[in-house]
Amino acid sequence: MNSIDSALTVAGIVWRRYVDDFVLVTANQSEAYRALSVLSHALADYGLTLNRTKTTILTAKHYVDYVKAQLGTSDDQANKLAEIDLRFDPYSDSPESDYDELKEIVEGLDIRALLDSELRKAQPDTFLVTQIGRTLRLHDPDAALRLCKTLLSPKNLHAFRASWSTIMRGVASVCSDARFASIHDALDQLLDAIPNHLPHLLLADVSCLHYLRALRFRRTQERATFVQRVHSSTSSEAVKRGCLDCWRLWKDRTVFTRERNRWNSLSAEEQRMIWFSAAQFGDEGFKFRDQVRKSTANGWRLGFERGGDSTFASVYCDWTETDRHAHIS
Repeated sequence: MNSIDSALTVAGIVWRRYVDDFVLVTANQSEAYRALSVLSHALADYGLTLNRTKTTILTAKHYVDYVKAQLGTSDDQANKLAEIDLRFDPYSDSPESDYDELKEIVEGLDIRALLDSELRKAQPDTFLVTQIGRTLRLHDPDAALRLCKTLLSPKNLHAFRASWSTIMRGVASVCSDARFASIHDALDQLLDAIPNHLPHLLLADVSCLHYLRALRFRRTQERATFVQRVHSSTSSEAVKRGCLDCWRLWKDRTVFTRERNRWNSLSAEEQRMIWFSAAQFGDEGFKFRDQVRKSTANGWRLGFERGGDSTFASVYCDWTETDRHAHIS
């Protein structure tokens, strides 16, 4: 990094760096873009690139506000929210009382006002927005919908893109919960609009996976089209599995039939998801498992099996057989 530092100094740029985070100080916006160009070219000489989601231009006032937020000097409500442990553990000794306590704490905060406050900042506090995403399941349906509308509107979601994963997990937790059934249609509309308005947020595989997990609970024509397009164009095994998981929960028999007919050309990971999905299709799915069972022994080998021990394929097949027993009973 010393060579990159030197390139910035030679170019007359005022800079500070902590590990791999740069702060460039310029007199105006045009100089800011010039400085970014110098840094970008200096990084490229070493095969490095700027992180676009973290690169932003702030005025001096907004930068001061951003630093204050990171140092925890924001208002009391924001500090209280930041300090809450929102990672609910359903396996604790008292899960119900823990959940009620979390709800009570969240209800005592004006989450909507905190979210509006973050929107007014040039650089929202990522952790605070993350905490707000974690609170979604702790509100009543109407309040949760209002927060989701703010988080998922195109302009706001772009500003909150650094908190994308937590926002999507929070929305998914609401979409999967029957207590919020009254707002599921409205949430579907908000989610289905994202590929049209903010397609760039879905380019990274991990971002697309978080989005797919929020889609998988209900089928709409828009998301069915999106999932098919993604599955056809991606080279990522993880994203392909995410698409297959959507089809599994939607019980899409047409796709299941198409993919099972491609069994021999599928990767091992895709095969395992098709095998798992088969339980959704009753006798047809179980007959399919019986037909391909022998091929799993070699196809799913991990490469370090030992003679006489159970193989990964046999363990996986035995585990999924519980689906069959449940179906028969």
